[in-house]
Parts: sequence; structure tokens; C-alpha cells
Amino acid sequence: MSLKRDQRGSVLPVVAGTTLVLLGFASFGIDVSYLYVLQNQLQVSADAAALSAIRELSSATAARATARDFAAKNMPANAHGNVLTDADVVLGKWNQAARSFAAGATPYDAVQITTRR
Repeated sequence: MSLKRDQRGSVLPVVAGTTLVLLGFASFGIDVSYLYVLQNQLQVSADAAALSAIRELSSATAARATARDFAAKNMPANAHGNVLTDADVVLGKWNQAARSFAAGATPYDAVQITTRR
């Protein structure tokens, strides 16, 4: 029997190649879903920090400290790093008619939070 005509074992390379492609797609899907979960966690942390800072708008220092505290409670630094710094908390004024945020405008009535990881 000639080796050219022998088809035994010809399925193995196809199965091995297909398995590698399927594992690649699965790992890509897991990575993308992790990014969506992380983005959602950062958004929840930013929302909580902004809502807590709004309560303390009488003092910029207290507003920033409260925002950092709430962000740390939602995403602890030992697991996620420092997700919010003082520079990431911007106090300003919200213009309802123009639907825009003016950073630093007083009196403060709005907060802009940027979370990072």
C-alpha cells in the first residue's frame, strides 16, 4: 500500500487545527467580556463617587475626599489600584440650557469624575 493513498490519521491535523482556532476565539471572547465587566465596574464607581461628592459641594476638599472614599469602597485599591485621584474630581457648574459642564465655575453645582485603571 502506498503512503500517498493511505488516509489513516488524516483527521488528526484537521481536529488539532480546529481546536486551536476554537480555543483562540474562546479566549478572545473571555477577554472582551472581562473588558465590558471592568468598564461597568468603573462606571458604577464613578457614579457613586459623583453622587457622594454632590452632597459635599460646600467644600471642594470635602467633596474630593468623599468621592475618593466612595470610589475606594466600590473598587478597593488592593485589587484594582487607585482608580480615583484628586485631579480626577472636577467641580464646576452645569448649564442646563446648553447641556454643558463648565469646570471651575462657581458656585459649584456639578461634579465630573474620571475613573482609571
